[in-house]
Amino acid sequence: MKLFKGGGYAGVVMTPDGEPATGAEVILVGAKGAVRFTRDRRTQPPAYGELTGIRTESDGIFFHPLTPDAHSIVVIGNEGYAQLRVEQLHQNPVVRLQAWARVEGRLNIGEKIGAKELVAIHQAYIPYTWQDRDYRSPLELYLSATTEADGSFVFERVPPILVKALYYHKVRKRKTGTIPEAQWTFLQLKPGENRKIQLGGAGRAVIGRVIVKGYDKEIVWRDDVHSITRILPEPPGVKSHKELFKAYRADLDRAKTPEHNLRVNKEHEALRKENNARKQAFFGTEAGRDHYLQNRRYALNFRSDGSFRIADVEGGKYRLSIDLREPVARGQRRFEAPRIASVEMEFEVPPTPPGQLGAPVELGVIELKAIQP
Repeated sequence: MKLFKGGGYAGVVMTPDGEPATGAEVILVGAKGAVRFTRDRRTQPPAYGELTGIRTESDGIFFHPLTPDAHSIVVIGNEGYAQLRVEQLHQNPVVRLQAWARVEGRLNIGEKIGAKELVAIHQAYIPYTWQDRDYRSPLELYLSATTEADGSFVFERVPPILVKALYYHKVRKRKTGTIPEAQWTFLQLKPGENRKIQLGGAGRAVIGRVIVKGYDKEIVWRDDVHSITRILPEPPGVKSHKELFKAYRADLDRAKTPEHNLRVNKEHEALRKENNARKQAFFGTEAGRDHYLQNRRYALNFRSDGSFRIADVEGGKYRLSIDLREPVARGQRRFEAPRIASVEMEFEVPPTPPGQLGAPVELGVIELKAIQP
């Protein structure tokens, strides 16, 4: 090991076979930075924060000068990937790359082949994992690929971490806005693994139609993304925000004096912190991890008459969220556009045998009343 003057972050990068890694990019990530790893397999500028990157030579050795807010080291090499906190580097300066994983699969949309569709792999985030840096991982993973004519796709170099495979449903007219995600499939990838997956082609379609009373203008149904999300039960011993707020309002209504009001606020602040601590502890367990991985989201595919279809929905309880807005003007953000109407409703999708399609779930006509300006 070479010696470097002054404090800093030094180590040696080794390949999975135990040889010094040549040309590996070693990136020092601060408290708010993030390495963006995209489909062209290159690191991109971070969304915010500073990054410092160097490449190893034939001896695999690297050195970063001391940085006050240094948090993690991310290593991207030809032979694999590594990520560790700077405290771990001080304990053991040998950084061994983990061989890239490979993911291949096929996309179906109902009974149809998902040809020429955009599929992606993102990093999956278990709640509270990165709370010491504003809940933001040192890695931002955005891999994407277009499916072949037979619906097949391949990702050759994927970090061996917990990821989420999905596809971008073609349901939005505008180029910008909410990402139209569907078919979340969580994968805990192992070093050197070749994982085969199937996206879509199972579950049930959810169909319905939305009409808006009291609105005479044209509604651009595909102007943005509307979705359904699976409703999961609260973790054991944890109360929902709705339950906490209801209890808080009830106690506040009973307060007769400013002193009583102040006491209620302090008591409920303590209850919220205790509830949050229970939630954090739960997600640090295997049960909490399994609970989180049950999350699902699907985008609505609207037609010009307000009818919609959602393909391949797994069984479970769901919340439908629709927020209709007038067309966005130039330079205007979507939430700034006037709201036409909105709705949230819950419904259930019966389960189907694995890998099979079931009869559609019909939500019927959802009648909304226009919001008067």
